[in-house]
Amino acid sequence: MYRQLFAQIGFGWAVRISGFMCLVLCTISCATVTSRIPPGRKNTKLVPSAKVVRDTPFVLLVAGCLLINFALFIPFVYLADYSIYRGVSSRTSFYIISAMNAGSIFGRIAPPFLADSIGRFNIVVPSTFLMGTLALVFWMFTRSLVAIVLFAIVYGCFSGAFLAMQIPCIAQISNIEEVGTRIGILYSVASFG
Repeated sequence: MYRQLFAQIGFGWAVRISGFMCLVLCTISCATVTSRIPPGRKNTKLVPSAKVVRDTPFVLLVAGCLLINFALFIPFVYLADYSIYRGVSSRTSFYIISAMNAGSIFGRIAPPFLADSIGRFNIVVPSTFLMGTLALVFWMFTRSLVAIVLFAIVYGCFSGAFLAMQIPCIAQISNIEEVGTRIGILYSVASFG
């Protein structure tokens, strides 16, 4: 979609159209979401309690997610330029990122289903390890278009698994009342990566 819109109406309006699409879709999703916990009067605090930062599993999970986020999106940013450097046409290299995102779709859907039977951390740890190994080892030796596309799909799958499993991992080690706060802390810290 972006490729066509960039050529037809320019960058500015392509981004605006994308923003309008997100606005409509997010409005629909916000209007249709429901809570399984009945609404009640709660004393919510703006600042989380110190108990959250003393919870060792949570602190280790947040620190690990921060470190992973430092490198997670590097292939998403540089793979198209790398493929051009390896002789792939700029038109084709644009679709390599689409292949990576297609792999990410599978990685965001399949692992959560497996996590219910295998375990959430038993999915996220190997996925993250394989994602890093792919970036460090396999990417360096990709020379042909086929190898680059294969790397893009597999890396997208494992990165999608990591992104999809962060919240279930938080939920597994938290009380239900603290999940929202802890997700906010995780994403606030991870935003620095």
